[in-house]
Amino acid sequence: MRSRFFGAPYGDQGLFIAREHFTACNGYPEDVPYGEDLLFVLRAQQAGLKLHRIPSRLLTSARKYGKHDWLRLTILYQWRWLRMAWRERRRFAGEKT
Repeated sequence: MRSRFFGAPYGDQGLFIAREHFTACNGYPEDVPYGEDLLFVLRAQQAGLKLHRIPSRLLTSARKYGKHDWLRLTILYQWRWLRMAWRERRRFAGEKT
C-alpha cells in the first residue's frame, strides 16, 4: 500500500533506474543506519524523477518476517518510513529557501 498510494517503494520491490539518473541523485546514501533504498527514492522524487509501476511480480525472501512477529515488524518499518519521510521533507524544504 505504501508503494502504490504514496509512491515510496523499498528496494526489495524492484527499483530500476538508468545509471545517469542514479549517479545524478548521488546513488544510495551510505551514511544512514537503515532505509537507504527508501531515502534514495525520496531524494530521486525531490530531484523530479517520476516513478512508474510496472505490472510484474517480484519475489523476495520473507526470512526476516519468519524470525519475528510480522505485524510488529511491519509497524516498525512503517514508523521508520514516516519518520524518514518527515525528516527528508523538512530537509528539502530548508534547502529550497
